[in-house]
Amino acid sequence: MTSNISTLNGSLEYLKNSNKRIAFTTSFGDEGQMLGHLLVSHNINCDFITIDTGRNFPEYYEIWNKTEKKLKIKIKALYPKATDISALINKQGPLGFYDSIENRKNCCDVRKVFPLKKEIANYDIWITSVRKEQNNHRQTLKFVELNEKFNVIKVNPLLNIKSEELYSYIEKHKIPLNTLHKKGYKSVGCQPCTRPVLDDEHPRAGRWWWESSKKECGLHIDK
Repeated sequence: MTSNISTLNGSLEYLKNSNKRIAFTTSFGDEGQMLGHLLVSHNINCDFITIDTGRNFPEYYEIWNKTEKKLKIKIKALYPKATDISALINKQGPLGFYDSIENRKNCCDVRKVFPLKKEIANYDIWITSVRKEQNNHRQTLKFVELNEKFNVIKVNPLLNIKSEELYSYIEKHKIPLNTLHKKGYKSVGCQPCTRPVLDDEHPRAGRWWWESSKKECGLHIDK
């Protein structure tokens, strides 16, 4: 445990001394809450960004507010273009993402990927809170990599952090968490696309539960 945290702290100190434009994206999951606290604690000069898809749970806004107060920061919100949303709904209907994987990915693109791609062009480094334990795809990610989709250097400081390390840090620093997690929502996305999971299910089993895909919205797929 100590070695993982030490490596993490070392990577953050490197970022602290960088003169690059840095963005950190968060949807206020447990990992994002840990990493956000670490970034502030290490005085990393970066912009905190969240993507408001327009279909988030009410609890998303509650934890957003609590996080700003806890860390004494302001978090920038990105929104999908109204014209893109209109075109999407006119084409596939309000719940068309249930009909096919292609439709679901189109919805994720419009609500998440396109807004981030436009914004991330203003930065040199993109910090995320993904961990290898979250799913098989994320086990192939690297600490630092060139993300071709967004044309930016992507840094994943928490990649090797284990669940026990994550929650030990959160408890120690009294970091607020999304209250949905206590109701069985282990991984939270848009409200229509997220359900609670059973104790013996994978934490991301509740995301797009009607399909057997990689359980990714497209933000962390580099193509």
